[in-house]
Amino acid sequence: GKLYISFNTLDPAGTDTLDFAVYDQPRIARIWPMGGYGNEPIVIQAAGLGFTYQPRDGDISCIFLQQHQEKIVPAQRVANSSTVTCVVPNNTRQDHIITGEVRVEISIIGEQRSMYTDHSGSRNNIYSYRCQDSNILYSTLLAFFPDCT
Repeated sequence: GKLYISFNTLDPAGTDTLDFAVYDQPRIARIWPMGGYGNEPIVIQAAGLGFTYQPRDGDISCIFLQQHQEKIVPAQRVANSSTVTCVVPNNTRQDHIITGEVRVEISIIGEQRSMYTDHSGSRNNIYSYRCQDSNILYSTLLAFFPDCT
């Protein structure tokens, strides 16, 4: 809708209008897969997304709250549904791959930190970084990958 500003509750204060929308903060219901190695797509099902507010793809993003940094990556909505996809960033620090659990949050209105969901008391938004397995067939290729911590 359009937002008008008035100083007397009757007359608009000028002819300019602002786009205005009310939305419910989405709630992450599920992440799939729940773990991996990084640089892979992830699917996030978010309850409450898309019922009244239709976000633009450029406004949707995921944030990965890693131990030593926060990484924001663009996301896309899947076919006007309550599902969002984004690519998991690598969890590296210098020459090490960091393993372990991190929280994932989403925003549907831009990349300001205060606009992201907050599921700090939930396990529905946990992604677990894993280390490459040195016992796999192509283990000689692992010499090119950083060590795991």
